[in-house]
Amino acid sequence: MLRKINAPTFAYLTVYGKYPNPPISGREAQHTTKNINGIEWDIHIPDKAIEILTKKDTNCIETRASCEGDSPRHLTFLIFRPISQDISTVKKIIKFLKMNGFKYVSYNIGQQGKYRICVSDHLYYSETNKKRFIRWWIKLAVTLKHMCNVI
Repeated sequence: MLRKINAPTFAYLTVYGKYPNPPISGREAQHTTKNINGIEWDIHIPDKAIEILTKKDTNCIETRASCEGDSPRHLTFLIFRPISQDISTVKKIIKFLKMNGFKYVSYNIGQQGKYRICVSDHLYYSETNKKRFIRWWIKLAVTLKHMCNVI
């Protein structure tokens, strides 16, 4: 059985392949947020990416958690549920994301007993990483939108 873990731990495990030591609390990192359509998003996640992720044509997924990150311990990530909870769909989504350049993708079962997928990277928001960070988020959103049209 897959172990149930919080979102930042899931992102860390997705990228590094091991559990963080010490464990990451779900509220360890705090970021300023913005409210878009009733959902709180970290301030540096690009509005363009959020707009794509929340449009109706990206309706094959349900966003569950996101973070801009702030260090190698607290990475940027997006966690979402596929609307179809069929394991073959989950595996297709992971394959699709990896084929489109997202190396760090994994799945597990969330607190509500449903499959969830995490996409992360060795990346977090900083002024130094800003351009790469924005590109990564927009590419992820566009890729997920495209995926919803083909899977």
